[in-house]
Amino acid sequence: MIWWISKPFGPSWKAAGARRSSNRRKADAPPSPYDAILMFKLLLVGRKCGLSDEKLEVLAVDSLRVMRFLGVAMGDPIPDRTTIARYRAQLDENTMRELFEAFHVQLAAQGYVARDGQMVDSSFTLALIQRNTRDEHATIKQGGTPAQWQEDAATVTLQQRDVDARWTEKRGKNVYGYKNHICVDVGQKLIRGNATTPANVHDINALEDLLDPTQPGQPLDADAAYRAEEVERALRAQRIQYRVRFKRSKDQPLTSYKTHENKRRAKVRARVEHVFRSLDTAIGGKRLRCIGIDRASIQIGLQNLLSNVPLANLHRFVYLEGATNR
Repeated sequence: MIWWISKPFGPSWKAAGARRSSNRRKADAPPSPYDAILMFKLLLVGRKCGLSDEKLEVLAVDSLRVMRFLGVAMGDPIPDRTTIARYRAQLDENTMRELFEAFHVQLAAQGYVARDGQMVDSSFTLALIQRNTRDEHATIKQGGTPAQWQEDAATVTLQQRDVDARWTEKRGKNVYGYKNHICVDVGQKLIRGNATTPANVHDINALEDLLDPTQPGQPLDADAAYRAEEVERALRAQRIQYRVRFKRSKDQPLTSYKTHENKRRAKVRARVEHVFRSLDTAIGGKRLRCIGIDRASIQIGLQNLLSNVPLANLHRFVYLEGATNR
């Protein structure tokens, strides 16, 4: 599928099936690398169930249902927690982008092409709250690292502090963590693109990374947070219909036409909330078990693309296939 999925991974970087030297004892040979498909499936199980690497290692050898999904039999070698962590550390945001592109190719081959328009929205994903002092918080907010965290034994603090997550306020409630930005097609409600940012980043700043430029002429449905004149001009230049809800100002109420349009557009845009609802009700779907935006983008991207929850992509694709064949 992609190079890092098909590439063997494990204690040895030697290609799977490579012949050992005849004058080398078998006992001295390094163990064969684990299949990367197996490693990737382990990440899916861990993200779905909200497990740590230690509990994931135990579940992989204890649950017959998980073993069946992994494609292993009782007694087969299973990667340990260290190997799982090393494999996850290799993934980054570019990896998730390649995965989405590959999944789009497979969807297009099955006839699932986004023709009815795109919807964009965001939702908060909570992170572990950091108990920093005011001086530490001010230094982190400016993009620096507190000096006391880099001294002597305190260097381990850098591995336990999340300097990427941010505080923000929405509807009078303070939230700490990240934002999950997604783009969903109107017809099948399949997630076509995603981006992860700190919680204080405005929704409109991630819009460019979400839209599919290969689908010109499609309408874009979104709430009023995505309304801006410069954005509207840029999208119309790309032949994208700008169907964002009108924003009400304090001094000037909406006209009857804009009020009617907002109600009509809200019926379409509400479909993206169905996707967020399904993601939030998954086990571990609303909270992260990792530190840093790099790991957060992988965890959130895996959930958006492959988590086996209602309306998520793989399960949604199977549902659509079954509905077509009935």
